[in-house]
Amino acid sequence: MSKVFLILAIIAAGAASFMAFGNKATFTDVLAENKKSKAEITKLKRRNSTELGKIDNAKADLAAVEESRNEAEARRNLKRENLNKRSAAVNTTNGELQKVNLEIQELTTILNGLDLPNPEALNSELETASGEKLELETTIEEQSILAESLRTSVNDKRGVLKSLKKSSADRAASLGVRSRRGRISAVDPSWDFAVINIGNTAGISANDRVIVERGGQRVGMLVVKSVERARIVANLVPETGQGVQAGDTVIFQQKADG
Repeated sequence: MSKVFLILAIIAAGAASFMAFGNKATFTDVLAENKKSKAEITKLKRRNSTELGKIDNAKADLAAVEESRNEAEARRNLKRENLNKRSAAVNTTNGELQKVNLEIQELTTILNGLDLPNPEALNSELETASGEKLELETTIEEQSILAESLRTSVNDKRGVLKSLKKSSADRAASLGVRSRRGRISAVDPSWDFAVINIGNTAGISANDRVIVERGGQRVGMLVVKSVERARIVANLVPETGQGVQAGDTVIFQQKADG
């Protein structure tokens, strides 16, 4: 009986040893598979990360392409708008050109209906006109020379006349006559004075009365304020009439107190 139990114990111990060995082998395999699975998981994660990066890059490229497409579309729209404007301008120009062509046709019809000279006749008339122009230019040049000669003669006569006037004024001054004439060169209404130009101021003094005429008509009166060389300053005397202005003629009469 004891041998049976011993055999059974040996068998049980063997079975336990066999089970323990089997469980150890299985656990080792599980650990190896687990390690292998982790490596595969790590590899899959890396591959997934790479794929996600590629997806992000693809998304960025797609966004850039979309932006470029939008910009291209905007440029196309702008070009299309400019083209429409240019087309409208061309149409307007064509319309105006058609109007001009119609006007040209109308003018051509009118000109064709007129009895106009031929080009040869026009050239002949132009040559004749050129000859007449040359003759006129020659005549004008001769007249200019004659006018210059006459101008020199007139200036000489003016010099003689000026000399005679000076002599007459000197004689009038020496005789005390107040009938010489001058001309107003400037008027200042705000200060009520006028400037008189006269060749000789001999015999003229302050308070002399001066009659102002224009076109032979009396338009005012002045009273001499001061006497300078060839120039006299006189006060304006308020009067009815046209008023005193530059260019008027003045006639010296008598003193204001006389």
